[in-house]
Amino acid sequence: MNKQNYLFLITLFLSLNFGYAQISDVITGLQEPTDLIVNGNDLYISDKDVILRLDITSSSPSAVDYITGLEGPYGLIINGTELIVAESTQDKIFKVELSNATPTVVDIILGLTGPTGIAINGNELFIAEVDANKISKINLTDANPVAVDVVSGLSSPAKILLDGNNLYISEASGNKISKINITDSNPTPIDVVTGLNSPVGMVLDNNMLYIAELGANKISKVDLSNINPTAVDYVTGLNGPTGLFKNGNDFYITELNGLKVSKFTDNSLSVADFKKDREISVYPNPSDDYIKISRLKEKEKYSIYDLWGKIILKDYLNVNEKIDISNLNNGVYLLKTEKGKTLKIIKK
Repeated sequence: MNKQNYLFLITLFLSLNFGYAQISDVITGLQEPTDLIVNGNDLYISDKDVILRLDITSSSPSAVDYITGLEGPYGLIINGTELIVAESTQDKIFKVELSNATPTVVDIILGLTGPTGIAINGNELFIAEVDANKISKINLTDANPVAVDVVSGLSSPAKILLDGNNLYISEASGNKISKINITDSNPTPIDVVTGLNSPVGMVLDNNMLYIAELGANKISKVDLSNINPTAVDYVTGLNGPTGLFKNGNDFYITELNGLKVSKFTDNSLSVADFKKDREISVYPNPSDDYIKISRLKEKEKYSIYDLWGKIILKDYLNVNEKIDISNLNNGVYLLKTEKGKTLKIIKK
């Protein structure tokens, strides 16, 4: 083999193995980063005693203090124009209005036991109380919400993730992911995948569940469409990953022991599948309670019309957020995005 062909093969090998994915630091020098969430161009980070904010579109992003004077902020979730935060050390949940120039903390509920993970379903907020080994829930429309136990007897439930009626739970001490059906009056946890190493943050993208394994310094993934799901390595060489959020092809990761936020970009779509995979779609469809838009890259305005052209529902949708259609009458509707994509949805 001549030198020119040899160099060509080496270049091809490198591009096949490394050209589709890369890990880069987003911000370093943090104190105790535990969780994060992207809203539009803003990245919010829970970091020891503060919520930080930075612009992910900046070539040299720098974080600014967004909410200060906290103790152990952890789980973050966007609810419309509000940021809801689980302040673990203070045993409470609070919210701030994102549209306000100066955020004002408004307590939602006090007296919890180490709240870390939160997930929202309509007016209900589900809470992982890690120190009480249970999941509770509150009604956000109540003037003085009272926590009601959903399931107890768990093993350090760190984070939770809702997909339809399924609530996925990362049991850090149990080294597994379990799930419950939130419509059951007395739900029983079912193991989804076991043999993990201190699982914390989770992301669900279609049927693929991504898991931050704090004790294994990696992100693993599980195909939930398999009868017996098994975790396989996805990103290794991290330093205490806890929080995980997917924005387009970018995975944002809080590295607790590395004192930083890193980003893993996965562009491993094949040329043949690229056009198909970049198109957005609605799932589940038909549906009786909610829908999601897959492959949504950023926050986008949407409208839902009936077949006579009347607007039934309109709002802004964040990446991986679901649209509640439970109050719609059964039938066919059209969902139109701000960028002109029209999709047919069926409420059953």
